[in-house]
Amino acid sequence: MSDLLRSAFSYFTQASPTTTVSGCKTDHPLVGTAVEVGGLRLKIRSLLAEGGYALVFSAQDAQGNWFALKRQLAADREAANAIIREIRFLRELTGHPAIIRYVQAAHLGPQESGHGRAEFLMLTELCSGGSVVEFLQKKDFTSSQVMKIFYAACSAVRHMHTRNPPITHRDIKVENLLFDSCGFVKLCDFGSATTETFQPDDLWSALQRTQLEEELARHTTPMYRAPELLDLYSNFPIGPPQDIWALGCILFYLCYRKHPFEDSAKLRIINAKYVLPEVETGYNMFHPLIQTTLQVDPRRRPLASDLCERAGALAAAMGVDLTKPVEGLDLPQLAPTASVNATAGQVQRELASHTTEISKNMQSPRLPSAAAHRADHVHEQTAQQQASAMLGAIKGQGMTWLKNIKDRTTAMAQTVQSTYGGRGPDVSFVTSRLVIAPLAEGIPEALASQAEDAMRLSILEQARGQFAIYNLSQRRLRCDYSNRSSETPMPPLGSGITPTLNMLMSVCRNMALFLRQKATNFVVITGPEAQCVLMASVMLLYSGVVEKPLSAIELVCEKRNIPILPPSYHRQLDILRTIVSTDRENLRAMVHNRRVLLDSILISPTPTFNRSRTGCRPIVEIYSAGNKLWTTGKDYEELQSFELPESSKVDLNLGHVPVADDVQVVVYHARWTKMQNRMQQHLMFSASFHANFIDPHTHILEMGRADLDISPDDEGKFGEPFRVGIRVISKMLDRGF
Repeated sequence: MSDLLRSAFSYFTQASPTTTVSGCKTDHPLVGTAVEVGGLRLKIRSLLAEGGYALVFSAQDAQGNWFALKRQLAADREAANAIIREIRFLRELTGHPAIIRYVQAAHLGPQESGHGRAEFLMLTELCSGGSVVEFLQKKDFTSSQVMKIFYAACSAVRHMHTRNPPITHRDIKVENLLFDSCGFVKLCDFGSATTETFQPDDLWSALQRTQLEEELARHTTPMYRAPELLDLYSNFPIGPPQDIWALGCILFYLCYRKHPFEDSAKLRIINAKYVLPEVETGYNMFHPLIQTTLQVDPRRRPLASDLCERAGALAAAMGVDLTKPVEGLDLPQLAPTASVNATAGQVQRELASHTTEISKNMQSPRLPSAAAHRADHVHEQTAQQQASAMLGAIKGQGMTWLKNIKDRTTAMAQTVQSTYGGRGPDVSFVTSRLVIAPLAEGIPEALASQAEDAMRLSILEQARGQFAIYNLSQRRLRCDYSNRSSETPMPPLGSGITPTLNMLMSVCRNMALFLRQKATNFVVITGPEAQCVLMASVMLLYSGVVEKPLSAIELVCEKRNIPILPPSYHRQLDILRTIVSTDRENLRAMVHNRRVLLDSILISPTPTFNRSRTGCRPIVEIYSAGNKLWTTGKDYEELQSFELPESSKVDLNLGHVPVADDVQVVVYHARWTKMQNRMQQHLMFSASFHANFIDPHTHILEMGRADLDISPDDEGKFGEPFRVGIRVISKMLDRGF
């Protein structure tokens, strides 16, 4: 599967809506169709590569940006878990300039896919410069080129090894290093990555060692295997140091165009028997790095951070600027109107923030405001031109470059610039120690990191002291916050799911702990605006700055125009206010810990969500404490349809589901789409309550339109007076707290 993905990145694209990648198939049934991956709508342009259970397409979004779309089928649970791990690792690691950029992913279960297998879609950037090994087969690299390629690989590995827990790539090799269109190096293929480590000892049986050796062989390439993978009786630890060994093999290959262990001989690898030229070759300065990485004992190999520091020091001595792309490459030429140098400046600024070993500074130097404005203006135009230019294409090794260059109009660049380029950082200081900094939703991935960096610089300009940032978005942060960032993604506003009380209070406790450490500390909340306002209001109540939810919202409103919050958000604020303002004894008298069962739900009158506006085909999902417990979802034909005037109300059994804490009953309308040949769920409304706060003698919870989370676009689909009743059963036994 790794070979398949790698082959996909050896193809190049052009950004014309009516053209495809040269040499690729356009007769596949999916070519020309539209697909949505994580909210990003794309049109499939051509088939790049195919295998037994995977296809790789080139795809284009509405702005003309090109992507690689990998479609994978999982026949069993093991295969599905492997794909999920690859997506999870790439998503966690994306944002580093030397790692291929993850964009989005989507998943369909075996029942939803229509062919009995789980289906996964993964969207990444489409590297257009080709692989490092293909350039090396044509001619030798200069020492400067070797230095830049090796440092980029070390930087990517360092980014992986400094995760918590550390991520081991396990398949580091020169074939997995790609050039982007500017000449910067990217590491790809994370299908073998893992966080597992092993420590064999004398208690291990022969069977255990054999099984582990076979498992490791499945995820590694023979020529790059470290000694501890081949000789488990040495009892060396198995983990991240195997990537350091592989980096040594790569450096040897970059210098001498051959592998130090070309024949993959086990004894040679176990004893580290390789030969470095004794005569002057022009690469002798790299010999100490090769020798320190290719050590038999993994405990004696340098850490990735130390290796980056040594490589950075060598680059400084050689006069090599590691923030510049690899020079002297025969990369495909862009359209005449595109500025390669200006485009390279974009990646140069990103890479500069990661070369901390050389500058000993955790932040990139800031440009003067006028210069920064000019640089951003040039970047936005050239980045669009680069994405629009048709690049050459190669297929396999030794093939001739096919160059087909076409000009792109500036209309798209102007559209993107006017849409996103004029938005300044949106930062509001609610108090001197509480900041809201929403990031605009819908910004393309290519501009997201710029928007975040502008936000960070704006905060640093307006305040002194250290800050911790809390990200409530599904999109991860990309900038470096010196380990003072927290990823706490909240459910999207339109999902019908509300952040649980436990989640909100957990974030508040973490914020309060950071604020107590130093009087000048402050916290920043970022993510979608509605979630930011909710979290800020919760923090104001939790810390006692205000006493009432309305006062908290009004305080935030003084600093910015706040969005309309759904009823479930107001309910959470009311419950939190009760908890923080009531002493323990009175609170015990107000709540209970009885077992609560959901019996049925009554909806009147019947909502009109079908295409003929005569009724609906409802699906109910029940969430308790943030976890999905139960659903009425089944095959589309088995779902009951309720239509007016025959069915004036909807009455559905909820199966006596036991619930606790935050409870949400989410009701969808099931709709069959012929184009995708599957069922879709359209949110109708969401009803929520807290099981510990309801009256134990209540048998039905009645809610009106104002108590439900309903999309404003769907208001006309509910008749008057619209009511929802949830029948509940509270057991007599109070289990206490």
